[in-house]
Amino acid sequence: MTLTRDNWPANYRFTGSSLNSVQPSCAPTYVSPQDPVPSDLEYHEWLVSPYTLDGTTVYALTHDEWYCPDGSGISGITLLVSIDGGATYAHPQNYKIAGPPASWNGSCPFNYGNGFSMRATGGIRPLWIISWLSPGSG
Repeated sequence: MTLTRDNWPANYRFTGSSLNSVQPSCAPTYVSPQDPVPSDLEYHEWLVSPYTLDGTTVYALTHDEWYCPDGSGISGITLLVSIDGGATYAHPQNYKIAGPPASWNGSCPFNYGNGFSMRATGGIRPLWIISWLSPGSG
């Protein structure tokens, strides 16, 4: 059994054979790179929604945040993959799932060029990963 705990900038896990036996690990499973480029979606990242079919390869979503100097911000959803049962995670090559609209021009607060502006934008609250299995496959 594995439980995750986020504590930005690092994410950690608890492991054990049951809920009564889980123990914390001091080794982070993923540390946010704090990339200052908003479109990279790698500034403040929280690992959520781990999912595995085989116990070895684990897919997880992240909730990402980046903040403008005025306090507004963007959020995004990205993908992380672990190949060691969730002990460590990394972004695959194509990791961006949802972020600010392509029409965002980089201004703060977000001005989309048509008179419309917002204090926050992007993808938020990744809750779970759903697998579609073919009949008889699981």
